[in-house]
Amino acid sequence: MLKRYRKEIIRYSVIFFAYILSFGAGFLFIFFFQDQQSILATSFYADVIATVVIFVIGLLFRNASFYDPYWSLAPFALCFYWTFMSQINYTMRFEYLMLALAVWGSRLTFNWARGWKSVKQEDWRYGLLRKKTGAYFPLVNFFGIHLFPTAIVFCAMLPAYYAVRQQAYESGILDVLAFLICLCATLIELIADDQQRSFREDRKDERDFCTIGLWRYSRHPNYFGEVLFWWGIYLFALAASISFWWTIIGPILMTMMFIFISIPMMEEHMLAKNPQYVQYQRYIAMLVPWY
Repeated sequence: MLKRYRKEIIRYSVIFFAYILSFGAGFLFIFFFQDQQSILATSFYADVIATVVIFVIGLLFRNASFYDPYWSLAPFALCFYWTFMSQINYTMRFEYLMLALAVWGSRLTFNWARGWKSVKQEDWRYGLLRKKTGAYFPLVNFFGIHLFPTAIVFCAMLPAYYAVRQQAYESGILDVLAFLICLCATLIELIADDQQRSFREDRKDERDFCTIGLWRYSRHPNYFGEVLFWWGIYLFALAASISFWWTIIGPILMTMMFIFISIPMMEEHMLAKNPQYVQYQRYIAMLVPWY
């Protein structure tokens, strides 16, 4: 028992200090090179620097999955920095937005943490890319697994940036709607992931796939929840000002990433495991739950 806890402490300590170094590097850049006239650019450079640091640490451990928690941690850090630098009178919009990001990020980080068994454990998708790309994997690792998601999330956070920088309008009903959508999306992800986890613990054949609960109505309800969350974040920008409509590019890019990259990769994997998955594809919606 004591040996098991010691191993858990070690592996979580490793990832903890990895992110201390990663985010520390980003904040050091902000501290020394902060530009009041270009807060958005400064935060983007800091975001990239933090990504590079976690990439290097992943290389040292030969594990690209060191990046996995970055997805759920970076948005809150970015929004906190933008809010701090706004230097305006805060409204409920800031509280709604920060709370939505905190709840979403905490759930996603917890879900990752309870499934992370070892510093050597790497997501199967990264292992597949490693085999497919061979000598080119370091490039795929940096640009595809690390930098590309960082850029997508940063774009998806653009509505949040303009929402916290806008002081002309007080928070209103649209802010409440955005907040509720974000909470509902997080709840959908929570339920879907728990249903998937319970199914995997009880199944007798590794080739079986989940068709219970939300998975009866969507082949990827967890992805649906994730996409819905970012559309909720977009509503905060519209609540601040309709002139920020163009930040829709953020949730659109996020949606496209799931539809054209994440879902096809997962579906290919499921079909390779069990050809009967094609029957599930015929009758169950791909993303949006639909009976």
